[in-house]
This record gives sequence, structure tokens and C-alpha cells, in this order.
Amino acid sequence: MPPVLYATRAADLKARLEGVGGAGIVHTRQRFTAQWSQFLALFKDADGRVRGWEVSAGPRSPEQAPDWIETWELAHYLGLNDAEATELDFQAHLEAVARSLRDGPYLPDEAAPWGVVTQGMSIDVAETRSFGGVLCHYGQCTLSVRRHYDEL
Repeated sequence: MPPVLYATRAADLKARLEGVGGAGIVHTRQRFTAQWSQFLALFKDADGRVRGWEVSAGPRSPEQAPDWIETWELAHYLGLNDAEATELDFQAHLEAVARSLRDGPYLPDEAAPWGVVTQGMSIDVAETRSFGGVLCHYGQCTLSVRRHYDEL
């Protein structure tokens, strides 16, 4: 099999996230700025609300040859608005993304450009955080996939 470049795998995951309603702005890398206001601006949607994702590869390691386990780290940000009960949207969106990555169009043991899902997406953190004085819902998720050494 020919190698599937990191940018291609990240772009496919980005497309999957964007396919779930309410994803907002999706970046295929971690974002950093010197000012919190600039950081938050990277995730503002057309309505001006902070809403978005970062997709980045995490730890990668060999399993039993010829398999390779790759972990994707996904961070979700959503501006908090208590009057609009955004917590409900936030939690529902995390679960919708988990279902999308679990159910398809790539089913277990079918190869997606980013690999075969070994476990469903885990939601490791779901909490409220302050970014530059702006309260946001923050979710940190991981997705483990299996790839073949020939794809590296």
C-alpha cells in the first residue's frame, strides 16, 4: 500500500468532523497565539460564537507487526451561554462526533484514509474552562486507529 501522508489523514478527519452539524471551524493542527483574544478568534463561526475543533496526531507506536497504532487528539471548543443552555449542545455534539467516527461511512475493519478504528472515540475531558476571560465548554477526545507499516 502507498503511504498516506499525515496531511491527508488529518484532512479526512477534518471532513468527518465538518460533516457533523455544528462543528464550527476545524483546524488540522494545534493552534497557538500570544494573545487569548487571537486564539479565540481562530474558532469564531459566522455568528461570532467560539465553536471549533483542533485535530492533531498524538502518540504512535508499533503493535504486533505489521500493525502500527496511531492516536488522534481532538479538542473541541464551544462558547458558553447559560441562557441558551449551550452545555446540552456541547454534550450532544461530542456524542454525535463519537457516533460518526464509530459508525461510518467507515465501519470497523474497513480502512479509512486515517486507519481502522481500534476503539471508539473516547471523551477524556468535558468541562468548562476560561480562555482569556471567555467561558467555554472544552472537550478533549482521543481516537485510536490501526494502520499497516506499509502505509507509513
